[in-house]
Amino acid sequence: MLQKHELTIIVKDPRGLAVSNAEIKIYSNGEFVILKTTDKRGMLVLLDMPEGLYEARVCNLGITTSIYCPLDSSIIKQIKVPLSIYTLSLIVSIIVFASIIKFYLHNKK
Repeated sequence: MLQKHELTIIVKDPRGLAVSNAEIKIYSNGEFVILKTTDKRGMLVLLDMPEGLYEARVCNLGITTSIYCPLDSSIIKQIKVPLSIYTLSLIVSIIVFASIIKFYLHNKK
């Protein structure tokens, strides 16, 4: 009989901030197993997972990142995704701010 373990996945952005509501698809032997999303701490905890090799595919803002999780004991895996809503909003804020400054300086003349 296969042992069952806990698989914890933590999703963070490049700045180390937790990514909430990231969609995680779990596969075993290429077969889809389950679809879940991370909580506000960027965590997903799956209980009673049978031993085996799992692939976790994290989809966030249209970008998919994969890691493999060999599960022969309870483990914690961390995934860094290229973008989060926080990073994206920071980029947009900088672009908007730069546009306002440019507009102000152009109209000041």
